[in-house]
Amino acid sequence: MAKTGISTLSRIGINSGTDIKGNKVATPIEKFVQDWLQELKTGVNEKGNTEKFWSSLISIIQETYKDSGNLYIQNFNKTTGVHYEYPIRDNIAGKFYYADGYIEQSRVLIEQKNSSINLDTSLVQSDGSYKTAYEQARTYNEAFSANKKCYWIITCNFNEIRIYDENNKRPEPTKVIRLAELSERLEELKFILLPTEEQERTIEREELTCKVGLIVGELRQKLYTKYEETLKGCWSWDDLNKLCVRLIFCAFADRFKIFGLGKFSEFLDSYKDAKRSGSLHTSLGKLFETLDTPKEERDLNLEDEYTGFPYVNGGLFKDHIKIPKFDYQMVKYIVEDLCEKPKWEHIEPAIFGSIFEGTLSKEYRREQGIHYTSIENIERVIEPLFLDELWNKYTVITRKENIQERIDALIELRKHIGSLVFLDPACGSGNFLTVTYSKLRELELEIIKSIESSLKYNFPNQ
Repeated sequence: MAKTGISTLSRIGINSGTDIKGNKVATPIEKFVQDWLQELKTGVNEKGNTEKFWSSLISIIQETYKDSGNLYIQNFNKTTGVHYEYPIRDNIAGKFYYADGYIEQSRVLIEQKNSSINLDTSLVQSDGSYKTAYEQARTYNEAFSANKKCYWIITCNFNEIRIYDENNKRPEPTKVIRLAELSERLEELKFILLPTEEQERTIEREELTCKVGLIVGELRQKLYTKYEETLKGCWSWDDLNKLCVRLIFCAFADRFKIFGLGKFSEFLDSYKDAKRSGSLHTSLGKLFETLDTPKEERDLNLEDEYTGFPYVNGGLFKDHIKIPKFDYQMVKYIVEDLCEKPKWEHIEPAIFGSIFEGTLSKEYRREQGIHYTSIENIERVIEPLFLDELWNKYTVITRKENIQERIDALIELRKHIGSLVFLDPACGSGNFLTVTYSKLRELELEIIKSIESSLKYNFPNQ
């Protein structure tokens, strides 16, 4: 191994290195520890020092592990990713709390105290009650709507850092790291820059959307070429747009088991040879007609290759369109690159508005008023409109001490959600309704989990 002035361990901030003269050089985390240990000799007040302490520590964590290959750590924005004096509204109590630190990406809540305060000490609150730093942070966390609660709570008095895993719902910290130990235990704080599973799914969804968008663009270009080659000027953009959308839907339905796993690919496989590929356009036309026809209304003599496909309502396959002739290379592309390559089963249906919009020209979208609303913007509308209120009701119910009353109220809330009716007057691709359904199902699943846990508590031997 080649010798360097600074060892590998020192470069990642664990151990000290030496300069060219052999003098010991403190790593960033060692210097951080030395500086704050010096500060502690005269006492450190949380006011004016909380942001300084955590901003420096988070910068060191990011710098130390930026070459670890984790993109979330590399791309974390220290300026916008950490919120200090973060306002949290308690809708039930009707007041605001202010968290000393809040990291949205990892759902971490930080409660900071003066160095003179023991973290086990109960301090008087504004309402006259007495709470420890953890109990105070727990109160703040409970004020979040249930779908936004933090998974981690950190309490700190500059002397030590206590980490609480809120998934365990235990009042004891899972880890306690003293300031003097930080140089050796820094890796245990990596989690504060790592996203939650929910955030990872969001990021993955965005990446998949981009990939699918490129595939859709390529499909559109290939279809355009085939239309020009085989139908010359005897076709319309409406034909191309609808064929593109139908093929995308079939590819999605194929992997999402709407048709049965791989059924559309299986249908196309027999057309991959040069002899049959030229007749696929006719077979696709018949398949689209079949998909638009309820099973009880289909021709009794319908060929076997069509009979297994379900009826798809909504009019997606209603209109007759012109379909260009395909060669075996185009069939191979549809099977392998469109149906099998993308991870359709991991793509949320709500992104189809964006995909469908991408198949249409700007002029056509402007004429028809077709504009896709992102999932994030839909959430900004439905959360204050009704979703936050439902989550608040759920939170109030889960605080009921009487278990039977809690169970009865949860059952009633679930019935209430099932009775709600939603209207999207401008329903195009159905994104508002799809996201609304998805978010209501998330709440319903939480209700079911709470009912089950309450029943186990009430009847532990059953």
